[in-house]
Amino acid sequence: MNGFSHWMAAVLLGSVTTAALWSCASVEAREPVAVKVARTADGWSLYRAGEPYYIDGAAGPGSIEALANAGGNSLRVWGFDQLEDGRLDEAHRHGLTVAAGIWLRHDLDYGDPEQVAEQVQLVLDGVREYKHHPAVLLWGVGNEMEGVLGDDPAVWRHVEMLAGMIKKEDPLHPTMTVLAELGGEKVRNLHRHCPSIDIVGINSYGGAASVPRRYRESGGTKPYVLTEFGPRGPWELPRNELGTVVEELGHVKAATYEESHLAIKADRSLCLGSYAFMWGHKQEATPTWFGMFLADGRKTAAVDVMTRHWSARPPKNLCPRIDSLSLPGGGRVKVGSTIEAKLRAHDPEGQPLNVAWVLMEDAKRHLTAGYFQETPPSFEENLLESTAEGATFRAPAVPGLYRIFAYVGDGQRAADVANVALLVVE
Repeated sequence: MNGFSHWMAAVLLGSVTTAALWSCASVEAREPVAVKVARTADGWSLYRAGEPYYIDGAAGPGSIEALANAGGNSLRVWGFDQLEDGRLDEAHRHGLTVAAGIWLRHDLDYGDPEQVAEQVQLVLDGVREYKHHPAVLLWGVGNEMEGVLGDDPAVWRHVEMLAGMIKKEDPLHPTMTVLAELGGEKVRNLHRHCPSIDIVGINSYGGAASVPRRYRESGGTKPYVLTEFGPRGPWELPRNELGTVVEELGHVKAATYEESHLAIKADRSLCLGSYAFMWGHKQEATPTWFGMFLADGRKTAAVDVMTRHWSARPPKNLCPRIDSLSLPGGGRVKVGSTIEAKLRAHDPEGQPLNVAWVLMEDAKRHLTAGYFQETPPSFEENLLESTAEGATFRAPAVPGLYRIFAYVGDGQRAADVANVALLVVE
């Protein structure tokens, strides 16, 4: 910690009494629940109110009630702004805890005292406001701000300074920082520079099932939580002959969730639990790549498989399943030509299916690290005919990459979705 950091810590921590009084006045009086990480004969465990607590959670803005009904016990958020709508209270009402994320700027200039001071103040203000809430499980100090290699010591010094401040401000909840996968020297540098970090958070998708082995090989000895897992990301898949990536079918994604969950659950010596991603809906690569729910709130097969593992009981209504979605000719068509999409789908319980068809421009950029991405435009006027087995479209007038989506529902708030890429040429 440099001299400026020591000065900031002394100044800010010197105002603890005033801030604590302000905090009590700004939130309803309540008793926090003590949480700690402790070494056991078999490794590490998390304890809440003195009882062992294993995280079976999900990350995202989706329904807390639905998460509780699915058997989940914890919710992960990325910043204090995601707690302002009463989600802590709602989680507590449903018996869930919250991993309270603290967003740290990815573009922070660690040599700029004003930027550092502003971030420190925001962190302490948030901890002081929410530390008394009984739903708080832990503090997530940053998400994927360490870079690809994690070799900038300024990042780790800053994380350590913040974690130390948080522990003095709130000794009842452990600290965690979250890595984007396990490359470079991330794990070793975190262990070397951040003794005040109690838990290592790891976001991993295609490689999630191998995290227990790879974490140890990277030098990991602290307990960890798999803070995001789900389908393979677009960065993990090759581009096809059309120049884009193929989104996997819903049942393939669900199988990846299951494989990752089971592999993590088997590591009871270092792993404290996991958060499935994403509990809700978002645009990233496509509108359907990562969301465990569709935009209209219907669940997908990923919810079914996690419900079965979290609650140890089968879902009441299983999602439909798309077996295939295809285009004749490999998906390369001329401007203005006619396109025929073919769909094969079924419902496990034999319920009648309804299908909605969408033609959409392919995303020009596949952003990561949680950055906002606008949903590409769609072309309703290009849909000529549609049935439950297929649809006919007129190819767009502008050359480029597009996707045809088939949304299959059972009328019971359960669905599956698939898309196929389309290259329109002159």
